[in-house]
Amino acid sequence: MRGIYDTAVLLAVYNGETYIQDLLSSLKKQELSDFDIVVSDDGSSDATGKIIAHEILRSNIPTHSLIRPSTDERGAKGNFLFLIESTEAKTYFLCDQDDIWFSSKMKKEKERLDELRKKYGDDLPLLVFSDAEVTDSNLKVLSPSFLEMNGLSGERTDFRQILIDNVAPGCTMCFNRALREKYLSGRVKSYDSESLELIEMHDHYLLMIASVFGHVSFLNEPTLFYRQHEDNEVGAGGEGKAAKIRRNLSALLSGSFKKDKTEFIEKKKRLARAMLCFEDIPDEAGKVLSGFLEMDRMKKSERMRFLKENNIGRNSHDLWFRLFA
Repeated sequence: MRGIYDTAVLLAVYNGETYIQDLLSSLKKQELSDFDIVVSDDGSSDATGKIIAHEILRSNIPTHSLIRPSTDERGAKGNFLFLIESTEAKTYFLCDQDDIWFSSKMKKEKERLDELRKKYGDDLPLLVFSDAEVTDSNLKVLSPSFLEMNGLSGERTDFRQILIDNVAPGCTMCFNRALREKYLSGRVKSYDSESLELIEMHDHYLLMIASVFGHVSFLNEPTLFYRQHEDNEVGAGGEGKAAKIRRNLSALLSGSFKKDKTEFIEKKKRLARAMLCFEDIPDEAGKVLSGFLEMDRMKKSERMRFLKENNIGRNSHDLWFRLFA
């Protein structure tokens, strides 16, 4: 095993025997050939580990691979953060067990990351993400764009928008070591169940860190098939405007509307608290996030003015958010 990898693909798995072979085959076909796969198995009870071990032995990928078995289940969030904590590399890719990567994915994303390095240096957290084609379990395309399917825009990479909407699935991400080091300086860790509750998902947290402390760049094209099936821990979602209105009207009639909106805001407040755990958070970000946490003490008109002045909102359906934040 190397001390520091040049490029590490962090693969988090759990009972993935149905689709893992497809994923591994797509990794073998990558145009970028110099990378290592680091696997964390979150206590699988099926043949996932055996399939991966077999593929590693017969793989034509000119890399070293490492399996890190888990003694207790962390869930996708904890498992990916565990991988980040356990792996030193110059460049990182996050990898789900059930997707299929296009052959140019790693090459294009790393080239964009290298452009950021050239522009900003490699000491700041840098993150690149792309779009994805959403498919069903049999790879029938449900949407050519994950972002469009969910009413999101990859151009909204300011932390004020990212706080509310996560625009980057982890499987589309590529980032540098400085982002990993900044994450380690925070207080949210995979082994700390209490602090881990502050964030909804690992990818949202990493995107916020990069936006607050460094730079984020959107590669405006799909780079993988984002497969949806009944065992997804987090799916692609997707809800049109008409469906959104119907759901909100139904919630109003059932009496759950206010509860649903309150729970949504509370998730974003927990993320704001997680970011404020960084002792060196920039003054502007600290002021905005602290103000966001203080909104309960504001009058309705003051809350709406605060959100508008700080450009905190959703890419779509923003009126619902501002009315009930």
